[in-house]
Amino acid sequence: MPTRFAPSPTGYLHIGHAYSALTAWDISTRSDGKFILRIEDIDYQRCKEKYEKSIFQDMEWLGMIWLKPVINQKNRLIKKIKIPLLGMHNIRNSVAASALAITVGLTVSSIKKGLKNFKGVQRRFNKIFTFNKVDFFDDYAHHPTEIKVVLDGVNSVYKGYEKICVFQPHRISRLKDLKKEF
Repeated sequence: MPTRFAPSPTGYLHIGHAYSALTAWDISTRSDGKFILRIEDIDYQRCKEKYEKSIFQDMEWLGMIWLKPVINQKNRLIKKIKIPLLGMHNIRNSVAASALAITVGLTVSSIKKGLKNFKGVQRRFNKIFTFNKVDFFDDYAHHPTEIKVVLDGVNSVYKGYEKICVFQPHRISRLKDLKKEF
């Protein structure tokens, strides 16, 4: 059975880490599995190379053998992704979709290409026309939180532009119930 040990190189290996590593290594060796060492080094401020080297030395001293090369999480980050959508909600959705795509085996390049070419879903901040050099957009947001997220995205992208928002209530009961938020 394959097992892994994933320490963060933010300090020296302590007894709890050593126990976890030995337990995972023991399970893998008893089952003719692979022991994978993955370094959780994405905290750039706290992770130090000296601690990473120390982890390797301690594990070697304990007699453990692991698959080479060691996986460093900082090398697995997907960088320079472009999505043609604005708003934090679209960024979060893109991250979730990317994680799922990686899980099912898609390549990073195909994920990047798919995100770059994604046009969004209907009625989620769609540009519907331009008149007299003024762009008009449509968005189905009908809850105060959704409206705020859309407007935050618009404000972050269209700084310095005058913006006018026209809101059509979805339901009169929601408008009454949430009138303070609106």
